[in-house]
Formats: sequence, structure tokens, C-alpha cells
Amino acid sequence: MSGDRIHVFEKDSIPGGACDGYEYPGLGYVMRGDREMDNHVEVMWDLFRSIPSI
Repeated sequence: MSGDRIHVFEKDSIPGGACDGYEYPGLGYVMRGDREMDNHVEVMWDLFRSIPSI
């Protein structure tokens, strides 16, 4: 499909949907996505378990 046939509708004032982000001076770049930390995201938690930490 050619790009001129694709339309994206955005409800919020910041584009990006759940992957939106904003740079806060002095804090850094912040992006939503905390809902992905729920227990139902088993694959991500399996990945975290495989990464060594202090």
C-alpha cells in the first residue's frame, strides 16, 4: 500500500499514542509505558530475569 493511502488519527495533543515521549529539562526524556510492567507481560519479565544485576 502506498503511503498516501495511510492515515493516522491522533486523539491527544502529543503524537505517538502509547509511545509518546517528552524531554523535560533537567530530568531527561520521559516516555509512558509503565503499564507494560504488569505481570501479564511474561516475555519481558523473562528477559529481565536473564540480565544480571547488582
